[in-house]
Amino acid sequence: MDNLKEDLRFSIRLLLKKPGFAAVAILTLALGIGANTAIFSVVDTVLLSPLPYKDSDRIATLWESSSKSKEINVSGPNFRDWHERNKSFEFMAAYSGGETTVTGGNEPARAAVYSVSRDFFSVFSLSPMVGRLPSPEEHRLGANSVAVVSYGFWQRMLGADNKLENRKLTVEGISIDVIGVLPKGFSFPADGDVWIPNEAFEDTSSRTAHNYDVIAKLRSGVSVPRAQAEMTSIGEQIVKEFPDADSKMGVNVVSLLDQTVGDIRPALLIMLAAVAFVLLIACANVANLMLSRAVSRQKEIAIRAALGAERRRIIQQLLTESGVLAIIGGTLGLLLAIWLINVLVALSPSDIPRINQVSINGRTLAFTLGVSVVTSVLFGLAPALRASRTDLTESLKDGGRGSGAGAGHHKSVHCWWLLKSRLQFCFWLEQDY
Repeated sequence: MDNLKEDLRFSIRLLLKKPGFAAVAILTLALGIGANTAIFSVVDTVLLSPLPYKDSDRIATLWESSSKSKEINVSGPNFRDWHERNKSFEFMAAYSGGETTVTGGNEPARAAVYSVSRDFFSVFSLSPMVGRLPSPEEHRLGANSVAVVSYGFWQRMLGADNKLENRKLTVEGISIDVIGVLPKGFSFPADGDVWIPNEAFEDTSSRTAHNYDVIAKLRSGVSVPRAQAEMTSIGEQIVKEFPDADSKMGVNVVSLLDQTVGDIRPALLIMLAAVAFVLLIACANVANLMLSRAVSRQKEIAIRAALGAERRRIIQQLLTESGVLAIIGGTLGLLLAIWLINVLVALSPSDIPRINQVSINGRTLAFTLGVSVVTSVLFGLAPALRASRTDLTESLKDGGRGSGAGAGHHKSVHCWWLLKSRLQFCFWLEQDY
């Protein structure tokens, strides 16, 4: 530990003596680390972070499929058969809807209204923040029309009123009682404002009418491929039973995360690989700087070796110098990443999922620290190994490398002994011109 403290002090003094070298190396590393941190933040938020639902890894979307498309909306009769016959899903729900005019709030407004089947709220393990969810009786044909609303709709249109008993909305001429408010942050579908029980309205659509989206929750221990195999079998049974309906219509099961991410995954991974390559180039450039600097310090290193410093000890000192550069570069890179994230969010297309949620979090900080450590090794190890292989006779000759022969300068070396268990190294403190 004492050796490390001394190495750190010496490394900082060297950087202060060579501010030009330090500035170029630190800025080069900051650009590489900053770009990697910013892109990793996007990848982490969009691709790696779990969705904001309980047991989100068990939630999947289901589609009808054909040779022309793998994602076709589901007919009501097919959904009901899927719901009754499957054993892979704990809950399965259908929903449909979109934007329409809603009155009864503070003022008439356009809002996204969805009719949802009985298991919809169970798929997401939801509990209302205010009021209650629809009861099983309210998910029956002819039941009184009720609705739950989003937190944002409750704030904007209902004045955040906790007393919902007399709150009514009118949607397409139908009067609906507001009975509950969903938790803040819940948004499925993403634009959802109002949810009403689907079963309260009669569905007379045929198997060729593809009206619904389907969301489901896998039973514990059931994987998407296993559920896919079962649903494929069920789909084949339905085709045999109803040959006059859409023949050759299959079933496609997709995890909700994959459905949310969509086609953006390859592009983000390619971008991450590209900025990683940029970081490698930055490391190579800094390594070249370190090698050039090591050549000018060979006489200093030779004196250390002559005074008894082991090669391991010299390498440790040189790697500490690299580590100091990497940590400073990483800190500046983190600050740069914060700015780059704001730029990326502002310039990114709005259809990139969760892009507005990108921020610096604990994983990002850990990533930046890890990158800083790895880069210090990448650009510091080769120069350290090269510099520690010193020819003492050649390096200590008058006019040898590092003596500045012909330059007309006089160099003085002040050695400072560290007494611990043995004499290990000396400091190159100053040069007098």
